[in-house]
Amino acid sequence: ESLVLMLRSMAFFGMRDDALFTRCVAQLPRAISTFRPAEVTTLLNSFAVVQVYSVALFDVITPYILEKAPMFTASDWLSALRSYSALGRKDSTFLSALGLHLQASQLSLNQLCMAMVDCSRLSFAGPSTQLAEAAMAKVKLDGVACPVDLAAQMYCALLLLGHSTDRRAGCSVKGLLEELAVQLGSSDLRNLPLLAQVNLCYAALLAPSATGAGGEHPMDVLALVENCVGSAGVRHLPIEGRALLQQIRQALKLLPWNRRALRSEQSIGDLFARESSGARGAGAASACFASAALSHLAPCLDAAAWAPGPAVWSGPPHAGSGKASALAASDDASTATPADSSSLCTEEMASEGPSQGVFAAQEMREALAELSQVLAAHSVEHALVTDLGREAHILIDRGALAGRQPNGRPLGRDVALLWGSSLHYVAFDESSADLRLSLSAQFQVALLRSVRDIDIVIIPYWWWPAHATQQEKGGALLRLLTEKSE
Repeated sequence: ESLVLMLRSMAFFGMRDDALFTRCVAQLPRAISTFRPAEVTTLLNSFAVVQVYSVALFDVITPYILEKAPMFTASDWLSALRSYSALGRKDSTFLSALGLHLQASQLSLNQLCMAMVDCSRLSFAGPSTQLAEAAMAKVKLDGVACPVDLAAQMYCALLLLGHSTDRRAGCSVKGLLEELAVQLGSSDLRNLPLLAQVNLCYAALLAPSATGAGGEHPMDVLALVENCVGSAGVRHLPIEGRALLQQIRQALKLLPWNRRALRSEQSIGDLFARESSGARGAGAASACFASAALSHLAPCLDAAAWAPGPAVWSGPPHAGSGKASALAASDDASTATPADSSSLCTEEMASEGPSQGVFAAQEMREALAELSQVLAAHSVEHALVTDLGREAHILIDRGALAGRQPNGRPLGRDVALLWGSSLHYVAFDESSADLRLSLSAQFQVALLRSVRDIDIVIIPYWWWPAHATQQEKGGALLRLLTEKSE
C-alpha cells in the first residue's frame, strides 16, 4: 500500500522522470499478491497520469485482474478501463473480462457515459448494446435527467464507433443515438465545455448522422467549429484537444467547397502556426506519432470532468488541462520509460506534461521502424514520412518495386504503407474476422489520398508475422504489395 501511495503522490506532482516507476515494475511480480483491487487501479492510474511506457507492467497487471475479477467493483473496472484508455493500451484479454464482469444495469448514468467514452477510445464495441440499454433504462424508465455534457460525450462515443451506420448495432444503440440527437438539437451547445465542443465537431465531421443516409447531425457543425476557434480558451486546451483541432482542420479541407469551412480551416491554421513550426527533426517525428495516436483516441478525455474520484484516480485537479504525455522513446519494451513531451511544446505549453496514448504512439513508431528495416534489407527504396496533421507512413516510389512485379513493369502510383494497430480496427469480440476499419482510420486514408495521388496499403497488426525471420517478413510484405498492385 505504501508503494502505491508513493507512486500516486509522485504522479500527482508530475514526477515522471524518477527511476522508481521502473523499479516498481520489477518488484510487482512478488508484491502484487498482497494488493487489493483499489490499489491495483490506483497503481494503473499513476502510470497513466505520467504516461510511463512499460509493457512489463501489463504482463503482471492483466493476469492479476483476471484472477481477482470477482473482487472488482464497478468503480474498480471503470477506473482500470480509464487507465488502459489514457495509456492507449488496447488489451483484448482485459476488455473481454470487462464485458463479462461489468454489470451495466448497476452503473449510474455518469458511469455508463464513462464506459462508452473509454470503449470508443479503444475501438471496442463489444459492450455497446448493454451500455445503451442501461442508459435508456435510466433515462426512460427511472426518469434520470441526462445533462447535456453527458449526452454530447455519449453521442460522440457511439458515432466514432460507427454505430450510426453499422448494421450490427442493436436497436437499443440506434434508439439511444436518436434520443441523444434530439436532446442535443434542442440545447445551446455553445455552453458546453470547450473540449466537449471539439469532440462533437470531430465526431460529426467523421461519422454520418444517426438518422440515416442523407440525414443531418443535430447541430450546425461549422457554427460549432467557429465557436471553438473564436473561444478565448482555445489556446488553453490540453494537448489532446489541440491535436483534435488539427484533425478537424484537415477534415474541413476535405469538405466540398464552402466559404465558412475554409475560413475556419484558415483560423485553426493561424492559431497553431507557431506549434507547427516549433518541432524539428526527431521532435517533429515524435510529435507526428503522438498526434497520430491522439487522432484515434477520441473522444478526448477531460480528467478534471470525468475523474471517478480521488480514491481511484490519482491525477491532479488540473490534469484535464493537459498534465499528462507525448511519446516514450524507449527501445526496450521491458523497462518503464517516461515520455518526452518536448515535441509539441511552444512557450505557452512548456509547463504541460506528456499527451495521452503513449502505448499507441510507441506501437506505430516501432512497427513503421520494423517495416522500414525489412524494406531496406530487401533493397527497396523508401522514406518515412512524418508530417504533422497526417498519420506517419512509409512512402515507396513506384519504380522501387518494378522488378518485383510479375510483368516487370513499375506500379501505376507510389505506395504508402500505414500500420494498422488494434486501435485502427473496431472490435466486437476477440475474433479478427469481426474487425472493421475505424472511422478515424478511414479518415486518415482519405486524407493521405487527398494530399498525394498514391495507393494506400494498411498492414494489419494481426497479419504481420512478428516472430518470423527477416527474410520471411520481407517475402510476406513484398507479396502483399504485389497483390495490392494487381
